[in-house]
Amino acid sequence: MSTTAISQSLPPQQLQSFFHHRTADMLQLRQALQSGDLAGAQQAYQALVDLGQTGPFHSSDPFLRADRQQAFAAIGNALQAGNLQGAEQALHALVNTFHHPGPTPLPAVPGPGHEPMPPVKGPGPVQITGVNVIA
Repeated sequence: MSTTAISQSLPPQQLQSFFHHRTADMLQLRQALQSGDLAGAQQAYQALVDLGQTGPFHSSDPFLRADRQQAFAAIGNALQAGNLQGAEQALHALVNTFHHPGPTPLPAVPGPGHEPMPPVKGPGPVQITGVNVIA
């Protein structure tokens, strides 16, 4: 995230409050969608729109990233059409933008000058670099 896209004049407490309220409003939206409450979902969506108007981003959107803005707009379009399932799918897409996959594990390839450890065959002592290991 670019630091220039966030208002430099907001103290950390206000930023923390914004993100706390945004999370709470998103939870309300999810609960309303899951319970089939169109009016409640529209109210929670509007709360997020209103929050964006006073939020830290220069764009007046509740989300900074373009993919999140698009998913959020899709929620609004679906709610306006009365399509709870479409709104729930768009919310799912929005939530998925917050999940960061962990680092991809590297394959177990020995580095230069390092040979893989030989497999141990059968019972008995195995000599590895002068250390006696009982297999």
